[in-house]
Amino acid sequence: MFADVDESIRKLLVQRGHLDSGEVDISFDMPTRQWAAGVSKPTVNLYL
Repeated sequence: MFADVDESIRKLLVQRGHLDSGEVDISFDMPTRQWAAGVSKPTVNLYL
């Protein structure tokens, strides 16, 4: 169920927020040090 909500939010940001999914990552992961170290391009994190 949460995966469906995540995908709906992702589509909304890409379509209505005019985010290029090739240039900006959209993440729903907990922002830890390991996660932050793996970020390689601009990222919108929507954890919680």
